[in-house]
Amino acid sequence: MTTAERVIEDRRIRMLLDFGSVARSAEEASSLTLRVLASNPADVPFARLFLLRKDGEGLYCAGETSDTMPKDWPIARVVRTQRAELVVAPVRAFMAPLGMPDRARTSGVLVLGVAADAVFDEAYRSFGELVARQVEALLTRAHVHELERAARASEAFVDVLAHDLRNPLGAILTGAYTLARMPLDERVARAASRMISSGERIAKIVDQLVDLARIHRGAAVDIDPCNVDVLALVRRIVEQVRSAHEDLTIELEASGEDRFGEWDAERIGQVFWTLLGNAAHYRTQGSSIRIVVDATAAEKVCVTVHNQGAIADEALSGLFDPCRRSTAQKQTATQGLGLGLCVSRGIVRAHGGEIEVTSTVEKGTSFCVTIPLRI
Repeated sequence: MTTAERVIEDRRIRMLLDFGSVARSAEEASSLTLRVLASNPADVPFARLFLLRKDGEGLYCAGETSDTMPKDWPIARVVRTQRAELVVAPVRAFMAPLGMPDRARTSGVLVLGVAADAVFDEAYRSFGELVARQVEALLTRAHVHELERAARASEAFVDVLAHDLRNPLGAILTGAYTLARMPLDERVARAASRMISSGERIAKIVDQLVDLARIHRGAAVDIDPCNVDVLALVRRIVEQVRSAHEDLTIELEASGEDRFGEWDAERIGQVFWTLLGNAAHYRTQGSSIRIVVDATAAEKVCVTVHNQGAIADEALSGLFDPCRRSTAQKQTATQGLGLGLCVSRGIVRAHGGEIEVTSTVEKGTSFCVTIPLRI
């Protein structure tokens, strides 16, 4: 390598290293990109950065290092082919598509001017592609930072919302409970009953939102383990679901020995209630539900809830995501925010277990909860 070649290589390496700075937004990343590129006019006499609009409709010019450079570039072709290319008119420039890991299509195009006296050889192309990859990495880091900041803001909002709702909600429920205990005519008694039912439903949604915020933070759901008779817990939840669905038949099967788990009874009961409630709601009309408690293993218990009726294949992969439901599910005025399965999985995982689902038209839908007896 000649001295001139070594100087060029060192200059390019220094510029590539400058992309390692922190950017907290797409705007900061764009500004930093153009500043770094402008620092090396010998290799990049001009540059222009195009980024995808926030609404996903087309690209916009996020900035340039020179306002005298040509304005018209075949960015549509680069977006379509998703391939870097050298253009020679109106002046020589290397154009490279930019992408992000969470986006299937091109997220931008980088235009790098080629020095007039430079030979565009394989080394120059490799340099241009390295610059594009560095810009991609910088934009990705900024994107991740924005997502994390939005997630923290969302979690803080949920925490404040839950706190602010619980106090007035508690007062409403206290008043409704007091009314329900008083000698009332039938019309007022029904109103008090509806107030209690609606208030308890809102309280449940608030609790789920708090759990969801913890899950999104990567924290485990709060649990308070105690010695729990597994089969007795399942039977209690089954009876509660039966009382809420008078026309529902639930078949309970148990195998193995009587087992006691170090579980949070209320939390695990919440999981079984969610699964049985969903099965009751989404089963084929007139069909029964089967719940199987398998306690044959010494260290764990498997509880399976099965109902006739299938979940669409495209919905299975995101079934445990918040606010997601099967496309086959019925929509009613009594449905919540779609948080039940997401929170249920968080509760099961907090106990060291797992929850899985299988669903076919022929065999129906089964949710299997496997939980170790000791956390």
